[in-house]
Amino acid sequence: MSNKRNFVLAVKKRDEKGSVNALRRGGFLPGVVYGHGFDAVEVEAPYNQFVKVYDEAGESSLVDLDVAGDKFKVLIQDVQSHPVSGKFIHFDLYRVKMTEKLEADIKLKFIGQSPAVQELGGILVKNLDELNVRCLPGDLVSEIEVDLGPLKNFGDVIKIFDLKIPAGIEVLNSADLIVASVTEPAKEEEAPSAPVEEKVEEVEIIKKEKKEEEGEIEK
Repeated sequence: MSNKRNFVLAVKKRDEKGSVNALRRGGFLPGVVYGHGFDAVEVEAPYNQFVKVYDEAGESSLVDLDVAGDKFKVLIQDVQSHPVSGKFIHFDLYRVKMTEKLEADIKLKFIGQSPAVQELGGILVKNLDELNVRCLPGDLVSEIEVDLGPLKNFGDVIKIFDLKIPAGIEVLNSADLIVASVTEPAKEEEAPSAPVEEKVEEVEIIKKEKKEEEGEIEK
């Protein structure tokens, strides 16, 4: 249903006097580490290394952070991107307490095939792509699977209470929220009863008759 992996990110404390633009040009990404009961620390990470960890861990997997030999667990809380280039320009890491529950968003992974889509030509509608949860940091998973197999007929739905939620995780969304459904494909519109060409001809005939009548009156 979900696999837990170990993710490691090594960073170093940032020189407050240094320019962040120069840091970025040098292939590093500025960031900050903070958490409940901890002092905020400005750090820098090798750009490519951070991107690799972020792509694999996302924002709902624990990351083992190494700050110059000081090791602890964090979540990638936020990543800011440049509005034009799309490249990362800053990151926030949240230092967790393993005995303190936290809230996070866990992505949904849709698996399997819906018979209503495969055999009946239905349209799959995904209403949610993540769940808001509360749990201890050690119970976090990177994703929760949604099996599309039960969607066998038009109108079938999968709700949150149908999902297999890993032990220790409390879903904060309403259990009645629809995660995915299948709708019937739209029917093709019927062709107009009278072709456009015929209507044009009718207009031309009416105009011709009107001109002939006007000519008779002038005579």
